[in-house]
This record gives sequence, C-alpha cells and structure tokens, in this order.
Amino acid sequence: MEQMFTEDNMKEMVRQSNLASFPEKPVSPGDSWEFSVDLPLGPMGKGSVKGTYTYVGQEEIEGSATAKIKVEGTVAMKFGEGDEEPKSEEEKQMMEEMKQMGMKITESKMEGTTYFDPAIGAIRLMEMDQSFTMSMKPPGAPGEMSIPIKQKIKMSLKAFEDLED
Repeated sequence: MEQMFTEDNMKEMVRQSNLASFPEKPVSPGDSWEFSVDLPLGPMGKGSVKGTYTYVGQEEIEGSATAKIKVEGTVAMKFGEGDEEPKSEEEKQMMEEMKQMGMKITESKMEGTTYFDPAIGAIRLMEMDQSFTMSMKPPGAPGEMSIPIKQKIKMSLKAFEDLED
C-alpha cells in the first residue's frame, strides 16, 4: 500500500481524475466520445479504465460555468504483474505472493456525472457509482474467493493550485 500512495502517485491520481480525453471537435448535448487510461501501480500491478463520456450540457457549480458530462465505463486491475522492478527483497516477495494469488478486479461498472470547469481545466464536482468484484486464490485454500464491492464516490474541488510546481 505504501508504494501505491506515494506523493507522485497521488499527484498522478489527481491528474487522472480529470477528463481522460477531450472530444476531437466541439460537442452538443447528447454527443459522446470514448476514453481509455492505463493505471500503472508501480511494481504492484497494472490496470485500466475505459468508457464513454456523454456531454449533457452547461451547469453552474459554485459560480463557475461547467460542462456536465455523463460517465460510463469499466475498471480492470491485475496485481503482481507491475511494469516496474521491485525496489527491495520484501517488495519482490510481496509481488510474487500477489501473482500466486491471481488477485484481480473483474465485472466492473462505473456510472456517474462529472462537472468539468474549462476555465481552470479541472473537474469541480464528480459523483460516481462503482461496482466490481475482487477475486483471488487464497494461499493454502482450494478454489477462488470473490468479493463484490460497491462504492459511491463524491469528489469536490474547493481550491485549485497548479500541481506542476
């Protein structure tokens, strides 16, 4: 977990919480476009988020004109097969254990609404419902264990500062 929540990874998560892709041309209410984002988790694993944005229209959020955008998509993650080399023997052992367990996220669905503020290039408000199944083979036990997870996420931007500094 420590590897997943480094300062750089947190900045990347905030950056990725913005729109993953912008439309190639101006849009009108009802127009849609696809997005796809790879989620590197360091040596822990890798994942992806894929889906569709649909422009709903303009809406004011806390005095800012935002683009209201419907989001539908899926999340996939596989642990123990990261793109980075482990930094310690402990990390290497943990990666091997995760790989043996075959830990992954499947059967995912996300739906929600995001309010993008073009003046600052960031999301002012996001409300998302997610559901997915985390599955793994417990060490020393037969079969596979599946845990269904449902969550509601609400993110609100109250202050903005450039993360490039």
